[in-house]
Amino acid sequence: MIHSSRCGFSLTELLVTLSIIVILTVLLVPTVRNSLEATRQTKCASQLRQIGMGLFSYAAENGGKLPPTSSVYPPTDEKDAWGRAIWTYVGYPESAFSYLRNDLLAKAGAKQDNVFRCPSTLIKSTANPSVGTVNSNRFSYGLNFSPLAAMGITGEAKWTAGIPLASISRPAATAMVTEDSFCRGDWWGYTLYFGLIPHQGGANVLFFDGHVQWFRPSDLPEKESDPFWGGI
Repeated sequence: MIHSSRCGFSLTELLVTLSIIVILTVLLVPTVRNSLEATRQTKCASQLRQIGMGLFSYAAENGGKLPPTSSVYPPTDEKDAWGRAIWTYVGYPESAFSYLRNDLLAKAGAKQDNVFRCPSTLIKSTANPSVGTVNSNRFSYGLNFSPLAAMGITGEAKWTAGIPLASISRPAATAMVTEDSFCRGDWWGYTLYFGLIPHQGGANVLFFDGHVQWFRPSDLPEKESDPFWGGI
């Protein structure tokens, strides 16, 4: 007697299998996306710590002061920005700085060549809701010069003055660098003009003691005089 056995799958079985695959894919995609973003956020935090070391090294050789937010006012080019001033202090040779390929900007087409380009901002610049639009220059990080206001330095002069590290009485509570699409990362710059939220609805902040912390915009103090911004 010959016994026959059924090989393959029925149409119903195939459809059920495909449905399961689709459901699993839908469930896994957000998990994978969140995992990738968490990796980018961690890399950004590491970059900010390296930037902090560069800023401290610069200050050690320049009378205890940070570089000015811009060497001239108004800034005319990225070469005027504070990041350019510490380029060699974060470990890059002067010859490595190259416009478009390896500079301070995270414009379309740029690659992850240096610590001044946030890996998430390279993919997409997401503006702080109170800002609305992203500065076309596409910086990743801005220097907080709000402490200068507490020292009586105001207006345009804040752009070209360096913050004395000794003037920051609460370094663990005061922002040094924020995530911005321009080199200016003070309260006004972050809240009204250039703030970014590239990491799951929030942004990393480098403090004057060297640590990095993630915040949502709603968690940040609303006044420039707050120690978070002003440093006093």
